[in-house]
Amino acid sequence: MTATVPAREAVPAEQTWNAESVFTTTEAWQAAAEQASKDIPTIARFQGHLGESAAMLLEALRAQEALLQQVGKLYVYAHFAANVDANDQAAAGMMGQAGALFGGFLATAAYIEPETLTIGQDTLNQWMGENGDLALYRHTFDNLFRKQAHVRSAEVESLLGMATEAFSNYTNNESVLTSADMRFQPAQAADGTTAEVFQGNWETLLATADREQRRTTWESYQDGYLALQNTFASNLTGAVKRDVFFARARNYPSSLEAALFENNIPVEVYRNTIETYQRNLPIWHRYWAVLRRVLGVDKIRSYDVHAPLSPSSPVIPYEQSIEWISAGLAPLGDDYVAALRQGTLKDRWVDRAVNQGKTAGAFSSGFPGTFPFILMTYDDTIYNMSTLAHELGHSMHSYNTWRTQPLAYSDYSLFVAEVASNFHQAMVRAY
Repeated sequence: MTATVPAREAVPAEQTWNAESVFTTTEAWQAAAEQASKDIPTIARFQGHLGESAAMLLEALRAQEALLQQVGKLYVYAHFAANVDANDQAAAGMMGQAGALFGGFLATAAYIEPETLTIGQDTLNQWMGENGDLALYRHTFDNLFRKQAHVRSAEVESLLGMATEAFSNYTNNESVLTSADMRFQPAQAADGTTAEVFQGNWETLLATADREQRRTTWESYQDGYLALQNTFASNLTGAVKRDVFFARARNYPSSLEAALFENNIPVEVYRNTIETYQRNLPIWHRYWAVLRRVLGVDKIRSYDVHAPLSPSSPVIPYEQSIEWISAGLAPLGDDYVAALRQGTLKDRWVDRAVNQGKTAGAFSSGFPGTFPFILMTYDDTIYNMSTLAHELGHSMHSYNTWRTQPLAYSDYSLFVAEVASNFHQAMVRAY
């Protein structure tokens, strides 16, 4: 018999993200979206005037941040609503609205960077010396001049901003296909029982001791993608062309360099990461040799890679995982652990429900003024506890950044974020 995955509306509220802390209702979200659409055009009033004085530039930057705060909060709500249930057409509509608002904001405020560059570093340094509030943006200005060769005219920047919304469809298409439209055949265990396969549990099924269940899970999951392989290939081709378009529009030698430059990561770091992994593949090969002997099989298959070394795995309820994660992170201090416990056990940072239409994988997301939310599925396995520990590294990074840094410095580097989160996860594993 196959257990049925519940619809989103059937899961307990305590397993869902605290949406009402962002907007109390979807009607409140809609009202805020309508207000943002009226406010966004107001940023245009500064165009052509940024170089007049430090006070004028400061006012424009603060107005830009206020709009970003509005749009960012709207986007977080829509993004999470759409990702927890891809079958929710109202959420999909909000996601479309949020994307349009964000694209409109980028297009309308596009003149700010090229116009700031025309002021020149010497004048900006003088202004910051005279105006302490403007000096807050020193790193912002330094980073802007680092990117100077890739910042286009105000007109071109506006067009690129408008293109952002249209090009987001490739990501949206992939999410809808995998979370809403794709269907998988049930996996079958050695004893004849079946298990439903969906985005939220296939990795867990691959980590079970039952090899037949692992094999049928793997084949079911791969067959789901193969059934739509031409659609995925076409969508991927479009996404690659999008990345090439933006790289060329901003005068980057390649889309790889365009992707890395924003986070100030040299291409050498990227290539060295891959080369380091390749050099250490023999360690994985040694582990798989051990796994092959433990499992008693002639050859390790793709569906055996995550098989457990013991015949049974521990059952770790969500609350227990928080206790163990908190204990592992105790060296980071009482305040740190208290904030983590408050967020995970009371403030509902984590959308951990298992439900139909939920996006695959896990991520941490939010915006200054919201909680640092986590999307994942949690089904009482040590694998999920490890994932939760990792994502909490991101969320705690965001939590502390948003509490202590101004909005201008709240968007930290992805590279730094991954290093911090992997360290977070390693501390829990060490414990």
